[in-house]
Amino acid sequence: MIVDFQWAHVVKLIPEIFLILLIPAVMVLDLRLPESRRRQLGLATAVGFFAAVALACGGDEPAAAGPGGAGGSGGPGSPGGAPRVTVVETAAVETGSIAREVENLAAEGAVELSLIAQDLTAYGLDLGDGTDLEKLLRRLIEIDGIRWIRLLYNYPMYFTDGLIDVIANSEKICKYVDIPLQHIDSDLLATMRRKVDEREVRGLLEKLKSSIPGLALRTTLIVGFPGESAEQFGRLVDFVKEYEFNRLGVFTYSQEERTAAAKMPGQIPTKVKKERRNRIMAIAQKISARKNLEKLGRVFDVLIDRALESPNGYSHVGRTEGQALDIDGQVFVAGASMRPGTFVRAKVEKAGPYDLFARTY
Repeated sequence: MIVDFQWAHVVKLIPEIFLILLIPAVMVLDLRLPESRRRQLGLATAVGFFAAVALACGGDEPAAAGPGGAGGSGGPGSPGGAPRVTVVETAAVETGSIAREVENLAAEGAVELSLIAQDLTAYGLDLGDGTDLEKLLRRLIEIDGIRWIRLLYNYPMYFTDGLIDVIANSEKICKYVDIPLQHIDSDLLATMRRKVDEREVRGLLEKLKSSIPGLALRTTLIVGFPGESAEQFGRLVDFVKEYEFNRLGVFTYSQEERTAAAKMPGQIPTKVKKERRNRIMAIAQKISARKNLEKLGRVFDVLIDRALESPNGYSHVGRTEGQALDIDGQVFVAGASMRPGTFVRAKVEKAGPYDLFARTY
């Protein structure tokens, strides 16, 4: 089935279908779907540019407030409007089928593959045949033409030493891991029905940081969950300051009907929830700005995503290995001989809180 419609319609489908989004040279394989539905629904292929990837984590505000990341500016010349997307539904669930889809798209010129799921690390657990994310990755890194494989929405409970090893030792897998931690207080994590506590979260983060040099960590947090005390929120603030995530988004808890949390006592006033979100985002912005300043003068491989309509000194925009499409900051690049879907070497000459500004090197 082929459908042509606006990106907003694709967002509505994300919880229900697999998606491969093939931008010129950029591909997103979306495994975000409940385990019970995986065998009933198929893999979809979308061709065209897209503007954002929505996170469905129970908040009322997106993790990315703009093209430059949560709270970021879009940078100079950012084009507006929702691009059009074409979706082609096919059928694939097992590793071999997914690999064949990726091989076909790589043959068409795709160089970046982003794996996205409601919980990517749980991939394969419902198949009952030993399939898991590590095995999928070991198959995908063998595919010629794919240069970057990016992992998004990896909940902490199913991380294995083998998975960490393949991330650390494959040149194709971006040293970028998105882990939606949501909170650090053990009591709140239990109330949220998460399967980890503070000790386990800290242990995993330390293992990831020590095992994967140069790792960019992204997380999303929830503030204002029913019963979140000032002390528990303070613990979350201290945690953010301590771990200094490269990318961080914050949701305010939204009281949804027919959910267990909606009936819990201790509902937090909207004003307090927004104040808590703003406080953490202010801390995260300072951390991001400092980390970007540390990149001044350094040279990075940049994947060019598009040409800017109003260049203003920078003719193209792209991303480094540590930046996911549209949910993180971008690199605005000046120079010659660039086109979407190709890599350039670029030296950072300016830095904003979220975006970088560079010149081909």
